Amino acid sequence: MAQMNMTEPFISGAAMATSPYWNEEWMTINNDTPDILAVGDSWFWYLFSNMLNPINNFWNGRYAVLALGGNGQTADELTSG
Repeated sequence: MAQMNMTEPFISGAAMATSPYWNEEWMTINNDTPDILAVGDSWFWYLFSNMLNPINNFWNGRYAVLALGGNGQTADELTSG
């Protein structure tokens, strides 16, 4: 199975995601819906050393994780819609 990165969508049909989604459009293209929303700043958004990759690996891709937010965002920015 191809490894998803943050620059291209993972398109798999019925296969499970190999990594979290950082873009809702990629999730839609993959005909997937989020099981878990991960709202946060750099904890989730550093390219290689973020918390979502190990969490996704722990679940073996059984759950679709969608990250919302971005590097350096404050709690006010994340909650203001």
